[in-house]
Amino acid sequence: MSKIFTHIHLLLIRLGIVVIAFSLCRLVFWMSNYSHFSDVDVWVFIGGLHFDIATIFLLNAPIIIFHLLPVPFRERPGYQTFLKVLFLVINIPLIALNLVDVEYFKFTFKRSTADLLHLITLGDDMGNLLPQFLVDYWYLPLILILLSWGMHFLYKKTSLKSSRLLRGWRYYTVHSVLFIVGFGLAVVVARGGLQLKPLSIISASEYSKTDNLPLVLNTPFTITKTLGKSSLEDVEYFSESEAKQYFDPVKSFQSDGTGEKPNVVILILESFSEEYIGAINGERKSYTPFLDSLLKKSTRFEAGYANGRKSIEALPAIASSLPALMTSPYISSGYGGNSVTALPKMLERQGYITSFFHGGNNGTMGFDAFSDAAGFGRYVGRNEYPYSGDYDGNWGIFDEPFLQFFADELEEEPEPFMSTMFTLSSHHPFTIPAEYKDVFTEGKRPIHNSIRYTDFALKRFFDKAREMDWFQNTWFVITADHTTITQDPFYLNRVGGYRVPIAFYHPQKSPAEIPGVAQHTDIMPSVLRLTGYEGDFVSFGYNVFEEENRYAFGYLNNTYHIIDEKYLLEFDGEKTIGIYDIEEDSQLGINLLEAGLKLPQMEATLKSVIQQFNSRMINNNLTVQ
Repeated sequence: MSKIFTHIHLLLIRLGIVVIAFSLCRLVFWMSNYSHFSDVDVWVFIGGLHFDIATIFLLNAPIIIFHLLPVPFRERPGYQTFLKVLFLVINIPLIALNLVDVEYFKFTFKRSTADLLHLITLGDDMGNLLPQFLVDYWYLPLILILLSWGMHFLYKKTSLKSSRLLRGWRYYTVHSVLFIVGFGLAVVVARGGLQLKPLSIISASEYSKTDNLPLVLNTPFTITKTLGKSSLEDVEYFSESEAKQYFDPVKSFQSDGTGEKPNVVILILESFSEEYIGAINGERKSYTPFLDSLLKKSTRFEAGYANGRKSIEALPAIASSLPALMTSPYISSGYGGNSVTALPKMLERQGYITSFFHGGNNGTMGFDAFSDAAGFGRYVGRNEYPYSGDYDGNWGIFDEPFLQFFADELEEEPEPFMSTMFTLSSHHPFTIPAEYKDVFTEGKRPIHNSIRYTDFALKRFFDKAREMDWFQNTWFVITADHTTITQDPFYLNRVGGYRVPIAFYHPQKSPAEIPGVAQHTDIMPSVLRLTGYEGDFVSFGYNVFEEENRYAFGYLNNTYHIIDEKYLLEFDGEKTIGIYDIEEDSQLGINLLEAGLKLPQMEATLKSVIQQFNSRMINNNLTVQ
């Protein structure tokens, strides 16, 4: 029986050799770049091993296939020589990539991504500089040679002795089953486990704080995960000082002197487009009677804008003031391991307890990983919810019971606290509990009834929260992650397609209407001002309570846009390609650029934002040093 599993046994030993080589590279990387050891615990190394094994199984797929093929000539010397050559051809370059970052990390403070390959092939720089690199960092080629020799030496120790198994139908049947099962298990290992989505760069935050993410990751993994994804490019529209005259992402707050530290609860309502909310959509239909009443008691704006079109883009915008100005969402991009300014991290320094609640299946859209990266002290998802009977059968826990649970959990939090709640029932397939199917029936589309249900759940949450001690000392921030299904042509265009509620409610404060627009990236700096934060930070948004002449930014179909209360300007990266009067032309049918209208201030502001966003993202400079 043991001979049947010979090839699987050899495969695991040989891949184990690569795991050892990766681990040694990580050790060299650690010794070269991490002079402090106090913040590096065992979970960093467990995480590193997790990522290494997944990467090795993924990139050694040809090795796995050729080892498991149910063919008897696998044991012939020529075939075994072929396997050894393939093993070395695949894995020596992977080791080399890991070693490159031992020194390159000092310049970028992140693991290299696919843009490294672009850099290598760009012009003649690599050919010209390679000799000097080999001289300056001579020990890296030496380590590569030693590790390559070591892998070759250990591989030879795994030489296969020919077995005498029968070659008939039993051989092919047994080994075909082993091939299917073995390859299936290899796929599971290569994706990092049985979680909803394969490992991504941001998943490393589950094992370590942001500063140590490069120690969890390995370079072949980060390059593989960013291949085919558009990388940002440095642009220089202005000098650095001139760019900051139009928009300065570094903000500085002084203490307000009151010493007050209100609680903060951010409510992110799944798919709650402006279109559905009567308090802000003018004459259009409303499906949110409770939210309408709440918004009328809040501080709100002429228009609120999401910075992206996906939930995965909303979280970085809200929690870290990062607009979605690139093709890939930040969380899944090659920059997902960057150090970022984040609201929970900053408030934690001020003594706040922080948490993130989402009733969805843990792992959904990378929310749990991002919450770790952003510094939330606790993530609460479906796994942490105590009553399995409230599962909607698709995404997670229905909004009504989960919001009740959320209120109870906040009651147990020491004050001051900052907590974010992300609802889910108004996400496709728009499931609502059976007992409410005959209650919310007036909608023309399924989403309308789920919006009504979540609005009802929100009302029940506030009814319960009002009876709790913390309620009267709390700022509630109300917004939606993005827009969704629409019946109104206005909400199909580049303006309406981003319109979401953004409001600030405090039970002890009078309602107000502030002129101008607000956007997701404004939430972080505005909350920091409300909590009396003192210090400098990076933000691509505005403090809506003090800054005037505000804009909203976005990126769609490789085109940037900037919006104020009257105009939309579209920019292709080189020039303005469209200007529209939002007030007079809500369908955006008349391009005023063709009539000679120019908006130099808006264009310059957008250029400044793009230039500084790209530069800071590329150079991992999203925090104040």
